[in-house]
Amino acid sequence: MKINCTQCGGEIEVGEGELFLRCPYCSTAIYVDKRKVVFHYVLDSTLSMEDAGRSLKRWMAGNETVKGLEEASRVVQQEFFYFPIWYFKVRKDGQERVFTQLAASTPIVDLKDVQIPAGDLKFFDPARYAGQTFKEPEVLYAAALEWLAKSGVAPENVLESALVHVPVFHFKYEYKGQTYDSIVEGSSGKVHSSIYPAKAETPYYLLAGLAVLLFLSEGLLISDIGLKLLAYLVTAIPLVIGATVISERV
Repeated sequence: MKINCTQCGGEIEVGEGELFLRCPYCSTAIYVDKRKVVFHYVLDSTLSMEDAGRSLKRWMAGNETVKGLEEASRVVQQEFFYFPIWYFKVRKDGQERVFTQLAASTPIVDLKDVQIPAGDLKFFDPARYAGQTFKEPEVLYAAALEWLAKSGVAPENVLESALVHVPVFHFKYEYKGQTYDSIVEGSSGKVHSSIYPAKAETPYYLLAGLAVLLFLSEGLLISDIGLKLLAYLVTAIPLVIGATVISERV
């Protein structure tokens, strides 16, 4: 990023994290007050489209989604772009904290929780990212500050403001006639999905209710400690088997 010297107007290159500068033309010492500047950063992607697709498949095969989703689903659209997020470094409760807010609309609201490593941020350089797709911010800076104030942060406690474009891979996939959206962070490979084919919870609730009923009945009906422990053990075995079968089929 470049700024102009307050004394002679000369152009000065500002390195990432620099606060104290000296003008190379007139030797004026300059302090960069980040509270009065909105920086524009970019977080580079560490993944290819193929890498992101593999991250999505691994997530589909995990414990949150319905069994076999990675094989039964079909990706119908995939795209890569940089998504805008407002990034605020503030002082709250005597500590430095980071607040993030979506700067554009997206069906994946969890994207606001994306981790933004400050050390990996780079100043936006139009020449370097020529040809890349950057989603335009829809939430203005003033609106983002209002949201921050509602979160309990006074304007004077904002230490740094920035618009950060984070790399995302957006996938649309079909499963049993329904279309779902997922986003893979290009910097970490983490998957975000607000709505997805999840495991059915009813069988687990029924099994848990049955377990409570059985253990409670045994506790009330059996007075001998040894027999009670034995009954608990015998009862637990089919319950564990049942939970395993449910997890494999649901």
